[in-house]
Amino acid sequence: MEEQRKYKFKDGDAVAHVDNLSQKMHVSRIVKKIKKEPTGKMAEGKPVYVSIDIMLGVECHWWEDLSGKRTFRKEKFHSHELLPWDIAQKNLEEYEKTKIH
Repeated sequence: MEEQRKYKFKDGDAVAHVDNLSQKMHVSRIVKKIKKEPTGKMAEGKPVYVSIDIMLGVECHWWEDLSGKRTFRKEKFHSHELLPWDIAQKNLEEYEKTKIH
């Protein structure tokens, strides 16, 4: 089984979905939530909490041409579903070379 590589994304990065390597998208924002976890320590009789950022997904936007109309699209993806644009293009080139005509 192929090992899944992890990539870190930030706002504005160009990316592609693993199932559609030719569609260029841009990261709009990283969707996160903050969770407070008790540390087990006590201060003045009250529990001490630590804040943890939990990533919920990567919101991306792109333009899509549908029957002659350009449509602005926005959707949230899991980070494992996305590749950086330059890596997606290399993978697409490799796929095109191996494709039987």
